[in-house]
Amino acid sequence: MGEPKQGPTENTAQDLQENTGQWAILPAKVRYDSTIPANAKLIYAEIAAKANVYGYCFCHNSWFAEKFRLKPDTVSSLITRLEKAGYIATDIDNARVNTDRRRIYLTAAPYDFLGGIGFKSDTRPGFKSEGASDKNPGPIENRDIKINIPPKAPQGGRREPKKEPDWMPERFKAFWAAYPRGEKKQAAIAAWDKLHADERLLKLMAMALKRQLASEEWQRGIGIPYASTWLNGRRWEDEGLKPLSESSGSRYEVELWT
Repeated sequence: MGEPKQGPTENTAQDLQENTGQWAILPAKVRYDSTIPANAKLIYAEIAAKANVYGYCFCHNSWFAEKFRLKPDTVSSLITRLEKAGYIATDIDNARVNTDRRRIYLTAAPYDFLGGIGFKSDTRPGFKSEGASDKNPGPIENRDIKINIPPKAPQGGRREPKKEPDWMPERFKAFWAAYPRGEKKQAAIAAWDKLHADERLLKLMAMALKRQLASEEWQRGIGIPYASTWLNGRRWEDEGLKPLSESSGSRYEVELWT
């Protein structure tokens, strides 16, 4: 990591105003830390709001004291508590002029929910904090945490229709060719896959369908359901149209789609 950019050499009242964020950030890890005083948390939030484009806050203790009606010595103690907790890092250099002598950086610690896994937690003074942006710091991006996010449904357009079912597509093709109604094929494909019929059931279904095709009503085109309705409703089991048993299969030659 290279040397940080040099900060401003002078800090006027206008500089302080321009580098104050409208909102102060107080991460949960700091907010619920019972080892530091409440006023320390308030100071932390103000440091976050005052972080400049270089990633640090340069306010004096007297500035915090004036804003929050605290004694400068109390502010100094609170900042020390924050630094010992690892939430901030200070860099003091008397060679810098005016308020820029002390720079307060935010560290990655408040966002390190996994004990350091996947975070860059270098908090050495002189480097821009991971937690600071131009005005208010944003959450640190952890690229090592994998979160399972369900894929979004395709937006716009219609889903491509299935050309054939997943279960025994060739047998469905023969069934579809034999069935007297050709509407709602997609629904029939879905019903076929849902039914997941084995060889025995397919044979019983075929025998029943053959008898239904020979019935007077179906011959006249009356009462023939959609293929999907026939499959979902198990219409081969309709009263009065029960399929023949396998043992009697020789009586009715089954050649429809088995």
